[in-house]
Amino acid sequence: MIENSNVIYVLNGPNLNLLGLREPDIYGTDTLDTIAGLLSDRARGYGLEIDMRQTNHEGTLIDWLHEAMAGRVKAVLLNAGGYTHTSIALLDAIRSITVPVIEVHLSNPKSREPYRQHSYIGMGAAMTFEGHGTISYLMALDAIAEGKLDEVMKAKAGDSEFGISLPDIKPAEVPSAPEETHTSESEEDAEAATEGSNGAEDKKNSAPLRRV
Repeated sequence: MIENSNVIYVLNGPNLNLLGLREPDIYGTDTLDTIAGLLSDRARGYGLEIDMRQTNHEGTLIDWLHEAMAGRVKAVLLNAGGYTHTSIALLDAIRSITVPVIEVHLSNPKSREPYRQHSYIGMGAAMTFEGHGTISYLMALDAIAEGKLDEVMKAKAGDSEFGISLPDIKPAEVPSAPEETHTSESEEDAEAATEGSNGAEDKKNSAPLRRV
């Protein structure tokens, strides 16, 4: 992991642009913009910066993984959506870069349809957080900030196999979600005002969600 970087890429794959509308009984009602805001707020407390992106195209995800290494990003959180179960190319990309990748899923694929129970992403990822809804993203961020990812990477350095699990990460350790999932415009304005004369612009750019 790059010690002097504070940027974390959060890459989201196909159909995740429809979160909040798409099968809410499985994926929840939070939108991707909501998740971006929660991650940005939490990351700020750790002194980290979130670069949140979404695309429906496999090649774009691969390009972003390559970019993460070229840009010396600290780590990547990857929810590859349906490509999780099909994309050897994404697995190859993960294995081709030195930046650690954490696999993230809102639902638990292992408890769903048989075709969702195999993960090519998991074969290359350092860690996996799944089945906790929006909290899965926050758990992954906490693992980076609290040094758990570093522990896994150190262990992995002496192992030729990828996808080392972290046995001490259990559901009981799931951090509580922030009480307010949605921030009102008035609260956002107040926060922006405390950040100085450029607060409004900082708020706008705190966790931009790039869609391609």
